[in-house]
Amino acid sequence: MTRSGFWQRVRNIRDWPAIALAYTLLGLGVFALFISGLFEIGAHLIRDLGIAAVVAGLLGVGYDKLLREKFLDDVSTRVEDIFRGPQFRKQGLENMYGSLTWGIIEEKFDDLIDKAPGLIARAENDQDKPKIRILQTWMSYRGDGLPGRIKRAAQADCKVEVLLLNPYSRQVTYRGDGLQKATDCEQFSPQDIKDEIRRDLFALERIRIDLARDNKAQNLEVRVYNAAPAFHLYDFNGDMIMGLYWRDCSSTGGPQFEIVDSTENVKTVSAVQRIDSHFNALWNDAAITIKADEVLKRIRRAAMARSSVVVATLEHNPGKFAESFEFLQEELLPEFRKQKGFKGMLALDERGTNEAVTITLWESEDDLQATSTNMALMRLIGRASLDFFDKKKSKMKDYEVVFEELIG
Repeated sequence: MTRSGFWQRVRNIRDWPAIALAYTLLGLGVFALFISGLFEIGAHLIRDLGIAAVVAGLLGVGYDKLLREKFLDDVSTRVEDIFRGPQFRKQGLENMYGSLTWGIIEEKFDDLIDKAPGLIARAENDQDKPKIRILQTWMSYRGDGLPGRIKRAAQADCKVEVLLLNPYSRQVTYRGDGLQKATDCEQFSPQDIKDEIRRDLFALERIRIDLARDNKAQNLEVRVYNAAPAFHLYDFNGDMIMGLYWRDCSSTGGPQFEIVDSTENVKTVSAVQRIDSHFNALWNDAAITIKADEVLKRIRRAAMARSSVVVATLEHNPGKFAESFEFLQEELLPEFRKQKGFKGMLALDERGTNEAVTITLWESEDDLQATSTNMALMRLIGRASLDFFDKKKSKMKDYEVVFEELIG
């Protein structure tokens, strides 16, 4: 269809007087047929005029319907041709999503993990091995299983690079200002964002510890950047999903662009190349300025400085040590992990005696006090006191951390 023909159809569709006339003729024709029987003189003439008006109206309405359908088909075809045309293809645009869901990320992870053995077998060097790159303020799908997928990918010998916003950057405040009054997504204050990044860094550190047991720790590298967030990126060996940062809406809640590297990108600088350049600049700057492990140390020091600690000196009932330790690991500790502000536990035992000490660490005094209202936790602690420990010889005290020094 020529350009002039397309716009001619647009003008025809916009010719609403003709369309209104067709519907008017149809209505008048039906009315004339209805009243023709009421007159003795001229009834045939009125009926014939009614039939003519109905026929003319039906033709007009039918033509209008066909014209509209043809117009919509032409528009749909042209839009599809545009997105599949050479200009968009040169930029690597493959698909668009209304938002980024965990299902999309999960599918991309699983697909690359399944392909990893074949890709690794064909790789000539380490640079050719499959790579996953994540650029985010914080990982939005930590609770959905993203850490597990990162771990599986690293275990499959994919190189995983995670680049998160430095929680001590001023950009955290700016991003929080844009999200704490959000209407289309969950609200996040600057402190919320800082806490989310901190949890991500600790989760990724735990993954590295697990990978180290299998000599796979080198497959996961985490860094933090200090720059204005422009877009997020999930790159699965060249299959990229990019979302822009919006004010009053999370980056995952807005439109997502799937961009795939293409051999057609010969003469122009493609979106793929721009994204690569952006990520690499942030990644390399992060390596020079501050590393994720340095941020973790700072987080630990700041957290410990305001922590509350509960020290319980316990005396086991005779023969109950093994059973109490199993109860602690399998029932009590999982319930502690559910509590807001819980940071860890130490269990100490004095050999040759029934004495033991447990130490629980809490982010704040408020978090510690909130545990007293958790009935499930209180029931478990009560059961432990009755079944495993001598209540008269056991005691519990709360402490506040005033100084801390951790090596490494």
